[in-house]
Amino acid sequence: MIRSTSLNFPQQLILMLIVSLALVLISQASHADEVVATVDRNNLTVEETLNLKVRYQGNNQAATPELEDLMINFDIISQSRSNQFRSFNGQVESWVEWSFVIAPKKEGKLLIPSFNLDGNFSTPIEVTVTKAKPLNLGSGQTRDIFLETELDHESAYVQQQVLLTLRLNTSIPVSSITPEELKLPQAKIEMVSEQRYNRNINGRDYAVVELVYALYPQESGKLTIPSLTWEATIGSRSNSLFDLYSRSSMRRLRSDAETINILPKPDSFSGNSWLPAKNLSITETWSDGFPEFVQGEPITRNIIVTADGLTASQLPEMPVDYPDNINQYPEPTKADEQKSNHGIVTQATQAQALLVTQPGTYTLPEVSLTWWDTDKNEQAVVRLPARQITVKAAAGANTNAPPIITKPTIPPVIDLAAPATAGNQNSGSSNWPLLLISNLVTAVVVVILTLLWLKMTGKAATQPHWQEAAEEPPLKSVQKQLRKYCHQQQTQQVHATLLLLSRTLDPKLPATLANVSRQLTDSRAQAAIAQLDRSLFHGEVGTAIDFASIAKACSELGVKPSKKSSTQLAPLNPV
Repeated sequence: MIRSTSLNFPQQLILMLIVSLALVLISQASHADEVVATVDRNNLTVEETLNLKVRYQGNNQAATPELEDLMINFDIISQSRSNQFRSFNGQVESWVEWSFVIAPKKEGKLLIPSFNLDGNFSTPIEVTVTKAKPLNLGSGQTRDIFLETELDHESAYVQQQVLLTLRLNTSIPVSSITPEELKLPQAKIEMVSEQRYNRNINGRDYAVVELVYALYPQESGKLTIPSLTWEATIGSRSNSLFDLYSRSSMRRLRSDAETINILPKPDSFSGNSWLPAKNLSITETWSDGFPEFVQGEPITRNIIVTADGLTASQLPEMPVDYPDNINQYPEPTKADEQKSNHGIVTQATQAQALLVTQPGTYTLPEVSLTWWDTDKNEQAVVRLPARQITVKAAAGANTNAPPIITKPTIPPVIDLAAPATAGNQNSGSSNWPLLLISNLVTAVVVVILTLLWLKMTGKAATQPHWQEAAEEPPLKSVQKQLRKYCHQQQTQQVHATLLLLSRTLDPKLPATLANVSRQLTDSRAQAAIAQLDRSLFHGEVGTAIDFASIAKACSELGVKPSKKSSTQLAPLNPV
């Protein structure tokens, strides 16, 4: 038998309050504060980045995660914060989310720590970081984007130039590149080249950004070049105002660490200044009139030192011990550093104003410079030979200096038998018609010579630069002749024409193959010129010289560059 029981009003009110309180507690329990951390993957290489999201759902919207523990094993590349709202079945939820792009600092199993927000903790996350697989280009391997490291020397002398090349190769679109700054406390660093070009590797086209550094070690021992990190943004930016990078990702590329053995200055070196260089030469130029000068008139002598592999600060002054009666007034040395992907070539010009106080013949002493040939690994000496100059007496000068050797003069004929009378002393007056005719003839000769001199100097003033005494042809004629000899593969003629091309391009510099090669942008042509030099002067044979590349690259010299060229690193989109 079931008995029904009815509740009175106070009892009903108490029951309703209990049910309402239970519903409130259930609702609060379902919306309890919580922190959730997630990553897009748990396995990556040391060159890759990771996307980390930290979501906090709670009442304290001012809370922020602490990042000190995260930064022990990871670099934070970027971070952002967003507030989210959602309404579902009449219920409104809100939370705060932080998005991080992080990159591992090392290999191994790394822990993303727990985040504490207002007393609520997220679950720690373990990720596995592996070493990037080495790329063997010689075996035909390829990768969509990679970084190369190249050194031109594994061992070098102290203060010798060492070229470090970092080359980013990408076959996918890259919107920005951020290379890490190179810092070496034990070496002086010079950025010498920044180039952008395309290349084909194992049948795949790559866009390349190449940076070349010239390193000058300042102490002997082991010089360690650390691994450098380049950050590359892959893809393109989104057109959305609220999601600028929705279609891009970050890649961190690491170069290989390198070690160079730095040797001290050899004990056998006997020079006054330590000059380790690939090549070094010394030349001179004079003001007009060499080798004959006039007493009291200043003349200028320029001593020019050209060094391949040395900076201006490494080159010494060139003092000269001139003979007595020659006063010298040296000017400050002017240095010009030419930087390229082949390193630094410095040309230092030391001008000396010379003033000779007495006429005569003087011998200027030999000028020499001792240096260390890093290619041959031996000491070498360059010299300016002794010079002899002749100084003529200034007009009206009264000097007791030894007479200058000149053409002998014919003494006047004297009639010794004639008596010394007053009539004889004035006998020259009877020859005045002959003197007058002689003076007129002399004046006519002077006028004719003056007119001829003016005509010659006027012609010289309008004469083209390439038609001077050396009779050098213009640039296009030299290039045409070079193409002819390259087509015929005449090695000696190609070498001679390249030297003529060097002089035509810049008469101020010595005519060398290196000066031509530095003005080329085609690496194949540069390699071909280097092979030409080795085959002629270093006895290296057996490797065919790419004459076609030399002819093509040299024919492009003097052509105006395209306006599309740019020196910025970003953006980089391969063809």
